[in-house]
Parts: sequence; C-alpha cells; structure tokens
Amino acid sequence: MKNWKRVAMSPTAVAASLWSLGLTAGLGCAASAYADSSQITSVNGDYNPNHVTTLSVRPGDMVTLSADLFNQQNGDSADGASVEDFIWQADDSSSDVCDASSTEDCLDHSNFQVTDYGVSFYVPYNIGQQMTISVSSNDSSSDGSVDSIVLVNADYVPSAPPAVAITDPADYNRPDFDPEYAVVSFGNWVYINGFRYWVPNTYFLAAGVEWEPYQNGYWTFSEGYGWTWVSYDPWGWATDHYGIWRFHETYGWVWSPFEDRHYEPNCVTFFNDGDHFGWYPYRRASAYRDGYENGFRDGYDQGDRLAEGYGRPDYRYHPGFSVINNRDFNRENIRDVLLNRTLNENGRRFTENDAIVSQMVGRAYQSHGFNGLPGGERDVNSSRAWMQGRVGGAITETRTDMIRASGGAQIIRPEGVHPIPPAYQEIAKAQQPNRPHPVGSVVNAAENGRPVFMPPTTNGRGIVSAPVAKNPATGAPIALPPRSGRPADPQSGNPVTAGHPVAPRPVGQPRPISGLPGLNPNRPRPSQPAPWQPAPWQPPVYNNPPAPRPEPAPMPRPAPVAPAPAPWQPPVYNNP
Repeated sequence: MKNWKRVAMSPTAVAASLWSLGLTAGLGCAASAYADSSQITSVNGDYNPNHVTTLSVRPGDMVTLSADLFNQQNGDSADGASVEDFIWQADDSSSDVCDASSTEDCLDHSNFQVTDYGVSFYVPYNIGQQMTISVSSNDSSSDGSVDSIVLVNADYVPSAPPAVAITDPADYNRPDFDPEYAVVSFGNWVYINGFRYWVPNTYFLAAGVEWEPYQNGYWTFSEGYGWTWVSYDPWGWATDHYGIWRFHETYGWVWSPFEDRHYEPNCVTFFNDGDHFGWYPYRRASAYRDGYENGFRDGYDQGDRLAEGYGRPDYRYHPGFSVINNRDFNRENIRDVLLNRTLNENGRRFTENDAIVSQMVGRAYQSHGFNGLPGGERDVNSSRAWMQGRVGGAITETRTDMIRASGGAQIIRPEGVHPIPPAYQEIAKAQQPNRPHPVGSVVNAAENGRPVFMPPTTNGRGIVSAPVAKNPATGAPIALPPRSGRPADPQSGNPVTAGHPVAPRPVGQPRPISGLPGLNPNRPRPSQPAPWQPAPWQPPVYNNPPAPRPEPAPMPRPAPVAPAPAPWQPPVYNNP
C-alpha cells in the first residue's frame, strides 16, 4: 500500500568512504584550483551522492535533503561544506526559494526549512503531478552547477486540497476511506528508515501537561467490539482506531496507519493490580518494523521486557504508560485523573505519582500481567465483569456504527457519550490546512486563552534525524555530524526538543572532515525501486500463556540513599 512504502536507495561505494568519516577529524574545505560542484548527498536520511533522480511522495510529506560540494582535483571528494553554503529552490513557484545563509526562517515564505544537516521540504497539497527541487551553492569556490531531484505525486487527484481539518468522520469528503487523508492539516508525514510516519501538532491544555496518545478521552464498552476508546483529540477518531502510535527520539509521538485500513476499538495493551488500572499504546501481534537502532524509544522491539527497570535513572524508553485508580475508570476525561499526568519545572514527572506507576508496571512485568483485555480475562464479557467489580457499578456503554461520510466513504466509528470539552474544540480550530507548521510544533491553548503554535526551535531551524550511511563491511550505521553554523536552538517549552539540547557550534565552522575520497557524483544513478510491500496483517492474539523467559542477569541496585529526608528511589525488578 502506498502509505507504507519503503523508499530504498541502492548501496554504493560511497559507504566505504563514509566509514573513514567517523574516524577522521580534519577541518576545513580542501583548497583547489578546480571549482567545486554542488551535489545532493542524502534523501530522507539515506546518504548517497548517487541519489535517485525521482522520488514518490504524497501531499503533506516532509522530504529531508542534504548537499555538499565535490572537489574534482581530489578525486571527487566531498569538501564538507556548511548547510549555509547552499540555495534550494522548488519549481512550483518563483518564490519557493530558500537561501540557507539567510538568518530568516525560510518556512515563513517558502516550503523549505533549514536544518542542522540541510533542508526539509514540506510537499504542498497542491503539488500537481510532479515538481523539481534544485540545489546550487552560494560559495565562491563553486562552479555554479545545479543538482536536482523530481518529486512525483503518488496520489495525484486533479482536485483542490482540503479546505478544513476533518474532526468528524462524517465530514470525510472522499469516496473511499484512507485514514492517511483523514489527518491532513493536523501534522506532517516524515520518513524514518525509509518508511512514512505521521507527526501530529500536539498540544498543551495546561502548563506542564504533556500530550500522549490515549489520554485525552474516555473508556467505554461497545457490544460486538469490546473495550472502546473515545478520543477528544481532533484526529483521534482516525489515529486511535486505524493505526499504531510509536515514540521516536527526534519527532516524539508518531503514527502509522494499518495498511489494510481496518478498524480496531483500541490499539493498546492493558495491565492492572489490585487498586490501579493501566494501558500503553502497544498493539500486540503487529509487525513493528524498526527499533532502538532506528531512533525509536518505545521499547516495542523488547516486547514486555520494556517494563524492566521502568522508573530507574538509566531507563531509556518512553512507552507512554497511563495509570488511573480503578474507581476512576468511568470518568468523562481520563486526563483529569491520570496518576502520571503532570510535569514539574524541570520537565520531569512528579515522583509521588511516578512511584505508583513504577511499582505497578514492575508488578505487572513480574506476573506477566500485560494483556489484551483488562484483568487478563480470556473474553470481553468476563473482562467486563472483572472491571465492573472494581468500578463498583455499570460501565459506560457506547454504540459502534458504520456511517457514510459526506464523500461517500464508509467509516466505522464509536458514538460519543460525552460532549467534546470546549478546550479541545479550540485546538481543532487552530489548524490551518494549507500552511505547514514546523514538524514537532505544539499548540499551547493556555496562552492568552487562545491557541498559539510553539515551534520546536527558537531560531526557525527544523528538527530532523541525522543522515545515515552504512559501513559495507559490518553494516553498522554511521550518522553524519551536524554541519550548520547556526544550529537548531531547542525550544525549552516544547517537550519534543526540551530534553534533546543541540551542542553549540561556532558560526562558520564546517563539520569535522578530511575529505571523502572515491565519491563520484557523475556515475549513473538508479531509478526508484518498486515499492516495498508489507507482510499481510494478522489479527492480534491475546492472553496466550507466556512463553518461558530466560533468566536475566541480576540488575545492579542503586547506590544507598543519603540520610532522610531522601528522594524516592524506584524499585529494581529482578524478574525470574
């Protein structure tokens, strides 16, 4: 399916040269009597100067690009030019130009945004059938050459782009349902390891309350479907039923739709103990493609073992655990009763709530208590009875219907039991379908009572993962270092970048590099390969007896705590 396609690049001899990049530390550009030629060096994070000449995209994508100058005298070696040395242009209009040496924010007047590695290009919704992106150098040593890549619209429809954000499935205006189209204007699509993921413009409803999936809304029970989540997120009617959420170190929470466009009442895993009930956005029996080595910090490549050591200082995942008291299960907004819902002034969770969550997660891990149904029951009716016994009354019920949208598409949706709070309606109104906001933006609804977009950086620079090449001998990835004289300055109030400070670099200093011999930008380039096809979806299987687990090595306990009053220390779980 189109929205899951892998954009693969052919391996070349350039990877062998890049291995030396991680081992050398020369400075500056090679002096030469020969003029340097401009060359695109990476497309969507895949470093390859012999890049494809065409790239299949969809409206709303964010394509990442980098460029370098190549010195003919030194065997076509890369000179390690700064990102500020280049001018980028798209042929959709004469004004779609970005001079990266300028101090202004290119996204203010174009579809380009400068990053620490090159630029990001926000594919407009009115792209038409195709467009060309070109790069040239403003460096005096350049020969004035231009390199380019053609973006081909894989979803070309000769019609106007969406005029309003779709917050209700009844307003969906296409004849066939595509969950990807349902989230237009609420974010952008990025490429991670060759696959497309959607990054929403998340939001704050109050100071210090960080957005996470499956927390703004409420739980209900629907006959024939079971436990059903009803979301207040403007995009939640699509994302929380037609795909999965993941957490990435650069972009934060990202979403990927099911390739067969099927509906699920929820896409979470449940866990519980005597007094508390919890869940996290992990759909079991699903083929999560990438793991920690690709920047994902949700622990899905570890399975249930992602709970091991949760709460410890060296815990390296962000799985999105949500915990409430059993008695609060029927509340109209789970956000109001979460035990792990607030951040302190240092951007870390309050320890008194973290203590409860950590202990509960640890007990669930020890008892194999992560389940597809609350209580670990084997059918939805038994699970419903289990929950009713802990809530002390009837469970909120809803209907799940097949509706016909305005465009004719048939869409499954749960009916809302409670009205949408006004604050969430204001968040939806803040979206602008035809103007890209920087990827990683957060909508702050608390500022002067009106929604205000908070970009991920303070200086107009975009966030993006480093371009990566591979060592041909070992296959180990090699991430390229930043090359900007004015690196991205993280926005302290934006959780996407607040915890990922960028090391400052003096203005005008090029990246550490002594040249990459053997690169030949004039060699023939491959055409784009056939789209990658995912394996057929398999329905989830819940509550199977756990497989025997190997005996883990004992985990070191934290150092003794200073005399009282001492801060709380999370427990250490040495599981069998």
